Amino acid sequence: MFLRRVYNYFIGDVSFLKDNLLLFSSITALNFLSYLYHFVIGRSLGPADYGVFGTLFSLIYFLIVPFNTIQTTFSHFVSGLRSEGKFGEISYLLKRGFLRMLLYASITVILFFIIIPFLQDFLKIPSFLPFLALSSVVFFSFFLPVTRGALQGLLNFKALGVNYVLEGVSKLILVLIFLSAGLGVSGAFFAFTASYIFPFLVSFPAFRFLFKLKKIPTSTRSIYRYSLPVFLMLFSLTAFYTIDVLLVKHYFDSVDAGFYSALAILGKVIFFGSISISLVMFPKVSALQNSSRLSRPILFRSLILIGIFGFGVTFFYFLFPSFVVRLFFGEAFLRITPILGFFGLFMTFFSLVYVLSFYRISLHRYRFLLILIPFNLAEVVLLVSFHQSLSQIVYLLTSFTALLFLVLFIITLIRK
Repeated sequence: MFLRRVYNYFIGDVSFLKDNLLLFSSITALNFLSYLYHFVIGRSLGPADYGVFGTLFSLIYFLIVPFNTIQTTFSHFVSGLRSEGKFGEISYLLKRGFLRMLLYASITVILFFIIIPFLQDFLKIPSFLPFLALSSVVFFSFFLPVTRGALQGLLNFKALGVNYVLEGVSKLILVLIFLSAGLGVSGAFFAFTASYIFPFLVSFPAFRFLFKLKKIPTSTRSIYRYSLPVFLMLFSLTAFYTIDVLLVKHYFDSVDAGFYSALAILGKVIFFGSISISLVMFPKVSALQNSSRLSRPILFRSLILIGIFGFGVTFFYFLFPSFVVRLFFGEAFLRITPILGFFGLFMTFFSLVYVLSFYRISLHRYRFLLILIPFNLAEVVLLVSFHQSLSQIVYLLTSFTALLFLVLFIITLIRK
């Protein structure tokens, strides 16, 4: 009986496993190349300068919340239109989306320049050049999610996977060039910008068939209405793994901030390594909702896969922390080994929270935001009140996120 249930959850849905394997392989390649990117930067800059890079890099997670909002929203509506065979309307949405993103990108960069002096003062970073490089990342982050969201909604996971790999390859090659040229932290961010430009340009051949179709105008009001709760969800989720890095940079010295940035990067192996599961689940659940079919088994498969991956990596972190730290960052960062496994637990519970949130938003269930946002505020209050050491922060985040997962999981189970 148990083996039959296991078969139904996994082998019984071949397309779910195949799409997950394809996208998991691509995102794993992207993550591997991204960690080589951080490996090169960490070895080149050292703990203090890497603390500056890590802090500004954590800002990217906030600044590209619009990126993920756009991709998620486009994926949701494109998957719905695809299930109804309305490809002319998809073509219209793409064209309109590019024009809107040009406007939004310009406004966002202007606002970013306005707040740079405040960020310099709060984060204690006197140089303006790294912020200039960061602004280029912000601008181009508005265009790639349109094409990626469309690929995801069309269930073209092969093209989407190639897109992710190209991002990692271009980022690694260019950071080697820019660091060799002596550009330092700024060069690392300029390489990041270029890694958005190349995949965006390469994604267009996958839409060739759409460009040949007659564009059928469709109302975009529901898209913008849906994008608001998506934005709030992504902003809240991003805050859970970003606020800690910013507050550590504020309360601790540059060396400790560098140690914590390295710890955060290693912990995010779990999150980014399992994010493909959410990317596959989301359009499938959206399409199933449109056809009134049950979607909860897909959620359970996703949670099980994330649990296997996350707790597996965490177990490895507890067993071999020195090996992992030496491999990625070298002897200078060995101070973080005692808390590496606990940070892995934190990111595993967060990954489970992430997939539960995407499941609920795909079904247009928004009340869980009334749980996420208060938890964000509580996280800030706790970290401001208790930050005597890096280990105290990690233990607090681990228990806090585990509680959030239990709350969301229970309310998902009791909702019919």
